[in-house]
Amino acid sequence: MRPSMKPIQSLLIGFPPAKLNLGLHLLGKRADGFHDLESVFLPLSGERGWTDVLELEVKASRTERGAQLQVTGIEVPGSDEDNLVLKAWQLLDERSGGQLPDVMFRLHKTIPTGAGLGGGSADGTFALRMLNEALRLDIEEDEMADLAAALGSDCTFFIQDDPAHITGRGERLEAMMEVWDVLDGWHVAVVHPGLHISTREAFAGVASNGVMLDLREVVGAPVNEWAKLGMLNSFQTGVAARHPEIEELLGWMAEGGAAFHALTGTGSAVFGLFDTTEGAQAIKERAVDRGWTGFSGPVGG
Repeated sequence: MRPSMKPIQSLLIGFPPAKLNLGLHLLGKRADGFHDLESVFLPLSGERGWTDVLELEVKASRTERGAQLQVTGIEVPGSDEDNLVLKAWQLLDERSGGQLPDVMFRLHKTIPTGAGLGGGSADGTFALRMLNEALRLDIEEDEMADLAAALGSDCTFFIQDDPAHITGRGERLEAMMEVWDVLDGWHVAVVHPGLHISTREAFAGVASNGVMLDLREVVGAPVNEWAKLGMLNSFQTGVAARHPEIEELLGWMAEGGAAFHALTGTGSAVFGLFDTTEGAQAIKERAVDRGWTGFSGPVGG
């Protein structure tokens, strides 16, 4: 289907959120070279969440410029051509037979890259969502999920803005709205120690955990029981062994009274869940004093 060339809005703004992994179990390598995994993704969305800012400006016509990208804030490594925001436009342009109009994306980065927070995946998926809305492409949710999966393993999650149980290589998800109830009243602190950990590095030497307890059951238990029930990050031990800063951050969270703390994704950000605002805020302030990036806020924004 060709898109309408009369966009509903010529200017659109979105707020792609960071995500946390409530557990990340590496289950084994697949025939396609990817790994099967299990996790529960928690978005740091909402008015007090941790988000990037993505602006989409739709031009009146199509020229050889196609899609352009301006980035401010935290520096993004690599070339613009590799950015998932532009790749999202390319995917939809191919789908339309080369009929999309020129667009300008302006991305303000506040979510660190290489941190396991999913910022790049969120940016790319929000670009898909915003193009679909602005250009009245009327792409159904199932196809949007397929397009997001083509961008990257974590991208499908950001089609919606709620917690989800993740399996496969990260593209299969089941909504878990009950997580909002479990974490109601809880506060989170997240610290990025300025390290960029590539996926390749994180996977180097990590061992699969095999079959684990279903994380959907674990998340339903009290937060302070999660660790002993088997919620863990398969990458944490190896990453912490190579990077003393990670081990130090894990110690901060335990000393500060976090009911649960862990590495998120393949690192390098570490988070803790606290039952008071003060506990989470103290960790953020300690991070800032150290020269690291910190975030604190209520779960659910």
